[in-house]
Amino acid sequence: MRTFLTFIAVALVTALTVALVAPPFIDWTARRDMVARAIALRIGTPVKISGPVTLRLLPTPYLKLADVAIGPRGAPWLQGPAMRFEFSLTSLLGARIRLDDVTFDRPRLRVGPKFAPPAGNPLQFEHIRVTHGELSVERDGATDLLARDFSFDGSAASTRGPFRGHGDFALGESRANFQIAAESFVGDALPLKAQIETGTTRADFDGRLVLVPSPALAGAATIAGETAGPDDEVWPWRIACEAAASGDEARCENADVRLGADARALETQGRFALRFGARPEVEADLTAKTFNIDSLLRKDKETFASPARAAAAFVALTERGLRRDAPLAKFSLRLSGGVVYLGARSLDAPRLELSGAPDGEMQLKWDSGLPGAGRIALDGALDLGAAPIFRGRAEGKVGDFASLAAWIAEGSPALGERLEALGAALPTGEITASTHLELSPSGFSARELALGVAASRFDGGVVYRAPEDDSRGRLYLDLASDALDIEVAPNVEAGLAWLGDTDLDFRLKANSLRVARVGLASVQGGSLDIRARKDGAKFVLDKLSLADLGGASIQAEGETSPAGRWTRIKLDAGRLGDFAALLARAAPSAPTRWLVARAAALGAAKATFEARRDGPPLDGPFGLDFLKGDGEIAGARFALTLSRAPAPVDAIAAHATLDAPDAGALLRKLGARLPAGAAGRAELSLDASGQWDRGFDAQAKLALAGADFSWRGALKPQAEGDAPLLAGPLTLKSGDLFPALAALGFGAAGTGVAATADLAAEALLSESGAHFTKLAGVLAGAHVGGALD
Repeated sequence: MRTFLTFIAVALVTALTVALVAPPFIDWTARRDMVARAIALRIGTPVKISGPVTLRLLPTPYLKLADVAIGPRGAPWLQGPAMRFEFSLTSLLGARIRLDDVTFDRPRLRVGPKFAPPAGNPLQFEHIRVTHGELSVERDGATDLLARDFSFDGSAASTRGPFRGHGDFALGESRANFQIAAESFVGDALPLKAQIETGTTRADFDGRLVLVPSPALAGAATIAGETAGPDDEVWPWRIACEAAASGDEARCENADVRLGADARALETQGRFALRFGARPEVEADLTAKTFNIDSLLRKDKETFASPARAAAAFVALTERGLRRDAPLAKFSLRLSGGVVYLGARSLDAPRLELSGAPDGEMQLKWDSGLPGAGRIALDGALDLGAAPIFRGRAEGKVGDFASLAAWIAEGSPALGERLEALGAALPTGEITASTHLELSPSGFSARELALGVAASRFDGGVVYRAPEDDSRGRLYLDLASDALDIEVAPNVEAGLAWLGDTDLDFRLKANSLRVARVGLASVQGGSLDIRARKDGAKFVLDKLSLADLGGASIQAEGETSPAGRWTRIKLDAGRLGDFAALLARAAPSAPTRWLVARAAALGAAKATFEARRDGPPLDGPFGLDFLKGDGEIAGARFALTLSRAPAPVDAIAAHATLDAPDAGALLRKLGARLPAGAAGRAELSLDASGQWDRGFDAQAKLALAGADFSWRGALKPQAEGDAPLLAGPLTLKSGDLFPALAALGFGAAGTGVAATADLAAEALLSESGAHFTKLAGVLAGAHVGGALD
């Protein structure tokens, strides 16, 4: 036994000596085929070596190969210009071969399309290194997975694991780092933990990889990163879910999605589906009980965030995630919740659906409650190209416009003032709308519009063109209504204030009108046709036609601008009662209240008015060059002309005439307390010059049933209390005064006795009545004098 052991020892020493000496003198490159067959025998697959082969046993045993292809002829699964294997001599004599260091430089590794767990070959990899590699994973029925310029540093206790390693690979213009830790295969499954990190984004996986019948991953996954928020903020985000991936599809169930810092984050739950390809497809369905956008967006010391800030944040996130060059082929997002908290208000039951391709039209559905008992819904196509635009159906309603306007304008005083002006122009009541909407940064159009404002319903269209560098914004409104129901008269001045610098084209046609609460009842009537334009500071009323409303018809047109103004109005009121009540609602004042009180007695009126002002200034007590009017009221013809007088400043010259077939009846209709009398024609002319606030110097002549009255003096239309409205000398001349007195109800005409009159007096008229002093003259041949009240 001892001799045998000694022989063995000598043999081993001899063998080792030969191994130490022989390799440097052997041309292994000339024997590359032998080396290739030896390696192929060990790994069970063809090996081709086209470059130099170097084998050394001391001081560190290694085998170095160049231009190697491992795998089937014509389709090798591993190719590389340089491979180096360090191994343990002692492992060559045992059952397990230990490779202390394996290095692959610029390898191209192709895996698949058939997958199976590795066999239990007697190989152990203490250290595996890959530099500048390329990995292609081929799969049946799915696109290849490709990792370029990847590096790896790891180990494998056997071909079935455990495995450890880390490295990186190219990901677009950046790089991604990864780490893996896997236990040994259990049947066809490999327990696996992995981490991938690029930039601020990190993905963690803890589960298992199953290779048969096809590769599949299942386990817990977490993806976290950062995104830019508004105002240069950085928002963290995180997705945690139960993940499963197979073929070209990955699913994420029971997902928890968070956006923002933990204490103020938005949190939703749901699921994801991802289909891989040259450009992946993503589907997400998320829900939440609450979306507290106030908490996410509010700044320090703020209790809530404005809707404008939320809109800016949504646009910024959408532009980054869904821009036309986004790395997505298709996507589908469904987001719903119980309530949204924004602007210190709650928005009930929000729902958002967005799907399509970033490089084309996307389908958008949005439905949400609004403050002011409102709601909005959009359903159409969204294109985020060079000229972003939405096209589709839109529906909305609001019960309290003031509440909605205050919410929208939070943090924007200028917008708040404009919306307040718009609210003042709108009637009180619910507003509803349904339309085909086109919306873009340059404006919007609402076609096939069905609009409800309080009790009125309109059809038509609205187009708004936003201002540009060389042009103002413009609003086009073309509306029609079968039955226009007006609760209160519209505030036109507030409407123009809301427009601001925006130009306007406005058309409104109503087949019938009802004006509520006029007098003791409502007023119903015929048609309304309005056409108006606003160009800068110029406003043009092309047409206002109001037919048979409250017994009145009105035709009007006009224009106002810094350079001047003009208007023409034609009134035909068969019944003044309802029209007077309507006028008093539109322009409440002492004259309109007086007209309401006397309208029933006056009965009917026809009138035509024309006014003009050429050139500034347009303000002042009388901002016109002239005002002309003529017509008929209660059977009496009248004419009126007001014009600017040469002097003094703001002076007005007036000329008025009246021709009444029955003077007494007219006076009684105007409110004079006169007894009934005989009919008597009256012809009145009045001329005056002065100022509204200081009064007028006036003269008047009245011919009444053969009596001639002449007056000259002061006329003050704005006198208050007992201040005289009219004061000055009055003369009366008549060949027979009885017909004039009879016309006023003071006596009877045709007595057969003539009463001549030649009288003079100082006349004074105030709210308390008429007073005549310094009365003197001849009446019926007798001299008279004194005073008369």
